[in-house]
Amino acid sequence: MQINNKRVIGFVGGLSVAIAIWFIPLKGLDPIGRHCLSLTLCAVIMWAMEVANAGFIGCGLIVGYMLLLDPQIITPSLVFKLWSMPMQYLIIGGFLIAAAVKNSGVANRFALLFLGRFVKTYKQAIIACYLLSYALSLIIPQSFPRAFLIMSAMSCVINKSGMDKKVAANIGFAVFASQIGSIMFLMTSESMLNFALLEQIPVEFRPSWGEWAYGLGIPSLLLGVMMCFVQLKLFPSPKTFNFSKETAQEELKALGALSSQEIKTIFWLAVAVALWMTDRLHGVDLGWVTIGVAVLMSMPLIGDVITKDDWAEINIGTLMFLTACIAIANVGGVTGMNTYLANFILPSELDVGPVVFALVAAGVTMLMHLAVGSIMATIALVTPALIIMAEPAGLSPMVVAFIVYIIAATQYIFPYQNLNVTIGLGDRAGGYTTGDIIRFGIACTIPVLICVVFCIAWWKIIGWI
Repeated sequence: MQINNKRVIGFVGGLSVAIAIWFIPLKGLDPIGRHCLSLTLCAVIMWAMEVANAGFIGCGLIVGYMLLLDPQIITPSLVFKLWSMPMQYLIIGGFLIAAAVKNSGVANRFALLFLGRFVKTYKQAIIACYLLSYALSLIIPQSFPRAFLIMSAMSCVINKSGMDKKVAANIGFAVFASQIGSIMFLMTSESMLNFALLEQIPVEFRPSWGEWAYGLGIPSLLLGVMMCFVQLKLFPSPKTFNFSKETAQEELKALGALSSQEIKTIFWLAVAVALWMTDRLHGVDLGWVTIGVAVLMSMPLIGDVITKDDWAEINIGTLMFLTACIAIANVGGVTGMNTYLANFILPSELDVGPVVFALVAAGVTMLMHLAVGSIMATIALVTPALIIMAEPAGLSPMVVAFIVYIIAATQYIFPYQNLNVTIGLGDRAGGYTTGDIIRFGIACTIPVLICVVFCIAWWKIIGWI
């Protein structure tokens, strides 16, 4: 068997860094925090070098936390916190509902009706993914369900166009990558992350729903356009793409009238979307809504559109990777690792103009996000310190928080930094690889910085600065 040098280098390098940090004292960091940093950096290096499947590396990090750190402090409930969070069941429910949409034929019919009218070329297919993501962000307040529903529809395009596996993965990647910009489009485009951000802003400075749309809506659209452009340049068009209006009409005719399975699936989709849209009214977390709808879709008489075979659609490797990502933020918080990294990365003082401040804040946030991995942890650690440092520049806490949010939520290099692209990894989801994520993440760093600079100019125009 041929040895992959990159994997070997990553494996040896990760272990070497872990051993060195484990034994070398770091000023300002207790031993447990140093040991946490050792294990975390080892995992980050191995993820970056693709030493093994991200799920296996995540499991290794979890085992390291549980066995090598103080069990009185690092408890199972802390490490496996994701499994007690509604977000995990939103993801599981999303996988199951997407399977029902695909297997019932609803996705196929929807794709033929909608995409058959607007998609005739590979370029139009990529653009359609971005347009659908932003359009659905108006009614679906979570990026994961949006991605799963769009992916189900795009599977039809992939199957009917005659493209090879690699090119099909490019379209799958567009589905999940397009969620990155759409989450900041509206306050309710990503309720969990966006409302967590609001908690970092003093009450008197918090924006209304309309102010959020006014201040971030246009920058979000600009970022989406730039990311779509980058993807079209980075992943070129295939030589053949056979998808036409005539083909769609023939396929629709062959499908005939709606089947009972399709009718039930459409009904439960309508229920799910209605509950997602009104989460502020009923107060039930979207995770419980999503898994609850999935359970009802499996019941006799009213459902039977999700079966036991659909459990195979859930990517357990992705779930374990996400578990490890959340564990980094939680374990890093209680061991002092996150605070140490924040103090290490943040400048001691910052008395500059708005544009320079924004760029420095962007650089600091990028470094912190690279070190911590979690978007929420990065926002929680960086925002309070930068709000204090922004006073000489005359920037309000809301503006500072939005700068940190844009960078943490949209800029990444490695998969562990952005869950929106991570959930699409592998053949059972988007079909793309870790290498695809890294290429796109690096290339999109410039568009993200352009978006931040544009925000400063836009916020001056509307009177925020």
